[in-house]
Amino acid sequence: MKTGGETCCVEIRTGETLIVMDAGTGIRELGNRLLREKNRHIHLIMTHAHWDHVIGFPFFRPLTRRGTRLDIHAPRLMGTPFQTVLEDFIKPPYFPIPLSDIKAVLRFHDLDGTPFQIGSLIVDPIPLNHPNGALGYRFSERGKTFVFLTDNELGVPCQAVRSFEEPPLFLHRADLLIHDAMYTPKEYERMKGWGHSSYRDALELAIRSDVRRLGLFHHHPDRTDMELDEILADCLNVIRKAHSDLDCFVSRQGMEIHL
Repeated sequence: MKTGGETCCVEIRTGETLIVMDAGTGIRELGNRLLREKNRHIHLIMTHAHWDHVIGFPFFRPLTRRGTRLDIHAPRLMGTPFQTVLEDFIKPPYFPIPLSDIKAVLRFHDLDGTPFQIGSLIVDPIPLNHPNGALGYRFSERGKTFVFLTDNELGVPCQAVRSFEEPPLFLHRADLLIHDAMYTPKEYERMKGWGHSSYRDALELAIRSDVRRLGLFHHHPDRTDMELDEILADCLNVIRKAHSDLDCFVSRQGMEIHL
């Protein structure tokens, strides 16, 4: 009731630039608000195509409005372009309207790991440790840095994060890190290889990288508000013992963060 239960969708605004990260169920309510604001040009950046990150796409109402331009930036997943991924499930009998009949203008941009620019934002794709492949992203603008690493498993070595002893440079002193924190340490012992992290691993990474703020993200779907409060209390205790200045919080539906 306090944290919310929508799946992944994060909005980024800077100047006139509007970016939406992933198309989980949260994108439906976002789309309703964007219609009221009469936004016409939207950038959608996708991390991967697992159901909880794409299931809201057909219900994003700006798609039904002529004159809307949607630039979709996404990785190839298992060699498949993201446009093909969408075309495969936005069609009958899964959805009554095929992707080709959507009124908005869609432009697809395949990402290969090369940095790109949207408005004044520099976007650096970062490979994540997740089944079937995924990308995280580092956003930089005028000395501010936001790193978004959802669906990333820290307990198993991977290309993006090799160890806690050598934190990656892309995280060093980031103003904000949003990181997967799906499991407790005890739960993670049973879930190794599932592509998600324990909150303790995410916290340790943030402390060692001297990150300024850490948002715990991608909560376990069965997690209660009370359990999340207990997780945060444990994190704050660890931070105090480490004599760190890290600001840690639980990501909640509708939360706004200003950098």
